[in-house]
Amino acid sequence: MIKYFGGLFLILVGCTSPKPYGSGGTAAVPVALQKVLETHGGLDRWKSFQSMEYGLEGEHHQINLSDRKTRIDKEGGGIVAFDGENVWVTDSADLQGARFYYNLFFYFGAMPFVLADPGISYDTVARRQLLGNTYEGIRISYADGVGQSSKDSYILFYDQDSHQMEWLMYESTFHSGQARNEYNLIHYRDWVLVNGLQMPSKIQWHYFDGDSVGGVTGDATFEQMELRESALSDSLFVMPADGLVAP
Repeated sequence: MIKYFGGLFLILVGCTSPKPYGSGGTAAVPVALQKVLETHGGLDRWKSFQSMEYGLEGEHHQINLSDRKTRIDKEGGGIVAFDGENVWVTDSADLQGARFYYNLFFYFGAMPFVLADPGISYDTVARRQLLGNTYEGIRISYADGVGQSSKDSYILFYDQDSHQMEWLMYESTFHSGQARNEYNLIHYRDWVLVNGLQMPSKIQWHYFDGDSVGGVTGDATFEQMELRESALSDSLFVMPADGLVAP
C-alpha cells in the first residue's frame, strides 16, 4: 500500500502513473480484450457512466470519467485535485508528488475498462504461469505524448476459460522516464458487482523478480465503489483561493 503525507510517499510497493483520458489514435481493441471486457460487464456499459467514486484508506475519491477531473478528500481535511488543466492541493505538504498520486488508484480501480482508452496499442504475449495457474496475456503500451509517462507498459493476464482479469504486470517510468523491463505485479483478488460491472474490490501486490512470484507485499481495498450516469459538479474541482498548483 502507498501512504501519502508530509509531502512524501511511503512506497511499500511499486506503482505507476496512470493516463488521463486523452487524444491520439487508438488501435482496435483486440478480440481477446473484448472478451475480458464483456466478462466484466461490457465496454458499452462502462461508457454509459459519467462519474465514479470510492473510499480508499480513509480518503474519498471522486472522478469524472469523460475528462478524468479528480478530487481526493483526504483524511484530516486536505484536498488533492485535478481540474482538467492543473493538479492542485490545499495543503502545501501535499505538493510533492501530487501529480503522481492524484489518479494513481483510479487507474488500478477502473481495470480492465481503462485499457480501452485512446492512444493504446496492443500485443499478445506468451502464456504465463502465476502461482500454479496458466494465464493468457495482452500487452498494453501508449502512443508518444499520451498521459504523463507514455513509456509505461502493462500486461493484463486473464483466465483462459472465464476471461476474467486475474493479474496485472506494470512498469512505471514516471520518475525515470526510461523503460527498463522491470515489472511490478498485482493480483486482482476480489471483484464486486457495481451497476452491472465487475469492478475491483481488493488488489494485492506480490514480490516479483521477473520470473518467480513471492508473497504479498501490500494491498488496497476500494470501498463502497459507485458508478453514476451523471457527471459530478464542476464546482468540486475549482481550486479555492488559498489552493496551490502542483509543479
